Amino acid sequence: MRPTSLGKHRETRYINVNKISSKRHVGGQRDLEDILKAYAFFNPEVGYCQGMGMVTGMMMMHMEAENAFWLLVATLDSKKYANSFYDTNLSQIKKMATVYGTLLKSRLPKLAAHLVN
Repeated sequence: MRPTSLGKHRETRYINVNKISSKRHVGGQRDLEDILKAYAFFNPEVGYCQGMGMVTGMMMMHMEAENAFWLLVATLDSKKYANSFYDTNLSQIKKMATVYGTLLKSRLPKLAAHLVN
Protein backbone atom coordinates (compact mmCIF):
# COMPACT_ATOMS: atom_id res chain seq x y z
CA MET A 1 0.00 0.00 0.00
CA ARG A 2 1.39 3.36 -1.05
CA PRO A 3 1.29 6.34 1.35
CA THR A 4 -0.86 9.15 -0.02
CA SER A 5 -0.03 12.07 2.25
CA LEU A 6 3.68 12.33 1.51
CA GLY A 7 3.41 14.33 -1.68
CA LYS A 8 4.55 13.49 -5.20
CA HIS A 9 8.32 13.57 -4.58
CA ARG A 10 8.25 11.21 -1.62
CA GLU A 11 5.68 8.97 -3.26
CA THR A 12 7.91 8.55 -6.31
CA ARG A 13 10.87 7.80 -4.07
CA TYR A 14 8.84 5.22 -2.18
CA ILE A 15 7.85 3.49 -5.42
CA ASN A 16 11.44 3.43 -6.71
CA VAL A 17 12.83 1.97 -3.49
CA ASN A 18 10.05 -0.60 -3.52
CA LYS A 19 11.00 -1.58 -7.07
CA ILE A 20 14.28 -3.09 -5.85
CA SER A 21 12.29 -5.61 -3.79
CA SER A 22 9.80 -6.46 -6.52
CA LYS A 23 9.55 -9.96 -8.00
CA ARG A 24 11.99 -8.93 -10.73
CA HIS A 25 14.56 -7.98 -8.08
CA VAL A 26 14.08 -10.71 -5.47
CA GLY A 27 17.19 -10.65 -3.33
CA GLY A 28 18.05 -7.08 -4.27
CA GLN A 29 20.09 -6.57 -1.11
CA ARG A 30 22.04 -9.77 -1.82
CA ASP A 31 22.57 -8.69 -5.45
CA LEU A 32 23.84 -5.30 -4.27
CA GLU A 33 26.32 -6.95 -1.93
CA ASP A 34 27.43 -9.36 -4.67
CA ILE A 35 27.98 -6.53 -7.16
CA LEU A 36 30.04 -4.51 -4.68
CA LYS A 37 32.15 -7.55 -3.75
CA ALA A 38 32.62 -8.39 -7.43
CA TYR A 39 33.76 -4.84 -8.19
CA ALA A 40 36.22 -4.93 -5.28
CA PHE A 41 37.63 -8.17 -6.72
CA PHE A 42 37.56 -6.80 -10.29
CA ASN A 43 39.40 -3.61 -9.31
CA PRO A 44 41.39 -4.31 -6.11
CA GLU A 45 43.21 -0.98 -6.44
CA VAL A 46 39.95 0.80 -5.64
CA GLY A 47 38.18 -2.02 -3.80
CA TYR A 48 35.06 -0.87 -1.98
CA CYS A 49 34.39 2.65 -0.81
CA GLN A 50 31.42 4.00 1.08
CA GLY A 51 29.02 5.61 -1.37
CA MET A 52 29.33 2.96 -4.06
CA GLY A 53 26.24 1.24 -2.69
CA MET A 54 24.04 4.24 -3.39
CA VAL A 55 25.29 4.53 -6.97
CA THR A 56 24.93 0.79 -7.56
CA GLY A 57 21.48 0.69 -5.99
CA MET A 58 20.28 3.38 -8.38
CA MET A 59 21.64 1.35 -11.30
CA MET A 60 19.87 -1.77 -10.02
CA MET A 61 16.54 0.07 -10.06
CA HIS A 62 16.80 0.24 -13.85
CA MET A 63 18.48 -3.01 -14.88
CA GLU A 64 19.39 -6.54 -13.92
CA ALA A 65 22.29 -7.16 -11.52
CA GLU A 66 24.85 -8.22 -14.13
CA ASN A 67 24.18 -5.15 -16.27
CA ALA A 68 24.40 -2.97 -13.14
CA PHE A 69 27.83 -4.47 -12.42
CA TRP A 70 29.13 -3.68 -15.90
CA LEU A 71 27.66 -0.18 -15.78
CA LEU A 72 29.40 0.35 -12.43
CA VAL A 73 32.69 -0.80 -14.00
CA ALA A 74 32.20 1.52 -16.99
CA THR A 75 31.28 4.44 -14.73
CA LEU A 76 34.06 4.09 -12.18
CA ASP A 77 36.84 3.05 -14.53
CA SER A 78 36.20 5.62 -17.25
CA LYS A 79 38.11 8.89 -17.19
CA LYS A 80 34.99 10.47 -18.71
CA TYR A 81 32.74 9.71 -15.73
CA ALA A 82 33.60 9.00 -12.10
CA ASN A 83 37.26 8.01 -12.43
CA SER A 84 39.10 8.77 -9.15
CA PHE A 85 35.93 9.48 -7.20
CA TYR A 86 36.59 6.35 -5.20
CA ASP A 87 40.37 6.02 -5.37
CA THR A 88 42.32 5.71 -2.11
CA ASN A 89 42.93 9.47 -1.96
CA LEU A 90 39.38 10.44 -3.03
CA SER A 91 41.16 12.96 -5.26
CA GLN A 92 38.24 13.77 -7.55
CA ILE A 93 35.85 14.29 -4.63
CA LYS A 94 38.36 16.67 -3.04
CA LYS A 95 38.58 18.65 -6.29
CA MET A 96 34.79 18.80 -6.54
CA ALA A 97 34.53 19.95 -2.91
CA THR A 98 37.05 22.73 -3.59
CA VAL A 99 35.11 23.88 -6.67
CA TYR A 100 31.84 23.73 -4.71
CA GLY A 101 33.37 25.74 -1.85
CA THR A 102 34.65 28.39 -4.25
CA LEU A 103 31.27 28.67 -5.96
CA LEU A 104 29.48 28.87 -2.63
CA LYS A 105 31.77 31.68 -1.43
CA SER A 106 31.24 33.67 -4.61
CA ARG A 107 27.47 33.12 -4.91
CA LEU A 108 26.35 32.84 -1.27
CA PRO A 109 29.08 34.30 0.94
CA LYS A 110 26.93 34.51 4.10
CA LEU A 111 25.97 30.85 3.83
CA ALA A 112 29.59 29.85 3.15
CA ALA A 113 30.77 31.76 6.22
CA HIS A 114 28.02 30.18 8.34
CA LEU A 115 29.00 26.67 7.22
CA VAL A 116 32.67 27.29 8.05
CA ASN A 117 31.79 28.44 11.57
